[in-house]
Amino acid sequence: MTQTSDVPLAGQPSTQPATALPFWRRPLFWRLFLLLLLMLFAGWMLWTQWQAAQARNAELAALAEKQRTHNELYEAERARLKAALGDDPCKAQDTLRASPALPDMLPDPVPKAATRTNMPPASPAALPPAQEIRNTAELMEQATVMVLTQASKGVGMGSGFFIAPDLVFTNAHVAMEPNAQVFVCNKATAGLLPGGVAAFTTSGGRDYALIRLKAHTNVRPLALKEEARRTDRISAWGFPGAVTGGDPKFVALLKGDITAAPEVVFTEGTISVVLERKPPLIVHSAVISQGNSGGPLVDENGAVIGINTLIRLDDESYRQSSMAIAASDMIAFLREKGVHFIPAAVQSAPVQAVGGKE
Repeated sequence: MTQTSDVPLAGQPSTQPATALPFWRRPLFWRLFLLLLLMLFAGWMLWTQWQAAQARNAELAALAEKQRTHNELYEAERARLKAALGDDPCKAQDTLRASPALPDMLPDPVPKAATRTNMPPASPAALPPAQEIRNTAELMEQATVMVLTQASKGVGMGSGFFIAPDLVFTNAHVAMEPNAQVFVCNKATAGLLPGGVAAFTTSGGRDYALIRLKAHTNVRPLALKEEARRTDRISAWGFPGAVTGGDPKFVALLKGDITAAPEVVFTEGTISVVLERKPPLIVHSAVISQGNSGGPLVDENGAVIGINTLIRLDDESYRQSSMAIAASDMIAFLREKGVHFIPAAVQSAPVQAVGGKE
């Protein structure tokens, strides 16, 4: 008996049901899976960007708030300084005793024991080139500085002068206290230079402070001269408040332009007498006023013979006596501290006196 089987004819559909594919082998499944992954990745990217934006916004808001607080403090200090312009700048600490400290807005102070070896070097590009000194006026203009002090007692203002490229001599009552932050400026410094008090004394009739700057300058320092004689012609240099207060450049400095440099003021006269006390005191006829404290009293060649420190008024005769501590005692002080200075006898390249006199 012959066995037969049903074989479908060509062109006729099979009556046997087809086998279904599992879902992971279907193309639609992988398309949907990849689309889901892309959507998750895009969502993660958007979330991280949003988080970063929120962090930046928070940081900017904090900086803006800090800057707003700083601006308010600066405005308060500027208002105090402007109000004190009509008073004695050398006594500004009394007027501004309640002045708030500004630690976050001022450059880092110089440590009390700072020396040349640990001072950060100045950037050559930040310093103006050394100028050619042709006469006493140019010598004094680049060596006499305005001194601005930020101390716990408040804000002080006065004068000072370079005795080394990074060292300024002034009065202790201008620097106010040993730990004060100090800034000096004139045309030669091309802006405010920060520094700190390296030496300070108010004992034995002395009124001295040495300011060590954070940067060396191209300023030509002044020489110190021990000899001072009655009738010698002298000149006083500094920043008296009565004149400097009306200087547009000083007003610009108060408004925040740290490159503004007020004009140094010159007066001349003669030595009336040298009082042989301790320390010796030079009484002279050059007019000085509040703000001249700490400025140099010099001879016709620009050598320092004293530091202008105080004035005395005669209420009966309405006469003023201008007084400077003699450079002989300043020299003794510098030698005690081991500080190098330039003696007038070895001052290089003598310059012409003001007015062209030799």
